[in-house]
Amino acid sequence: MTPLKQPENNTQVPIIAESLSKELSAPPDMETLMQYKPENVPESLMLLQFAVSWGTMEYQYGHNLSKLASAFADVSAADVASVVNRYLTEDRRMTLVLTPRASE
Repeated sequence: MTPLKQPENNTQVPIIAESLSKELSAPPDMETLMQYKPENVPESLMLLQFAVSWGTMEYQYGHNLSKLASAFADVSAADVASVVNRYLTEDRRMTLVLTPRASE
């Protein structure tokens, strides 16, 4: 996490944020989607998978989907550094230890 504390180390953030924003803004172009279809997968299955995925996202986020897309578009490297410095600190660090129960 230490590198993420410095905005200059977060050069990929604007690219990823823009990509997520576009992904949430509108469904992808169907022609483009079909260009990446594996050979052994029927077109109808690709369309079904896309419809279920997009429909689930619409159901989950509803009217907030466009707001979420806009919010992602505005994320900067400095924003990521700020969040890391505020929330991902050593004093907030937790460790989870899972111990199996003894067999009865």
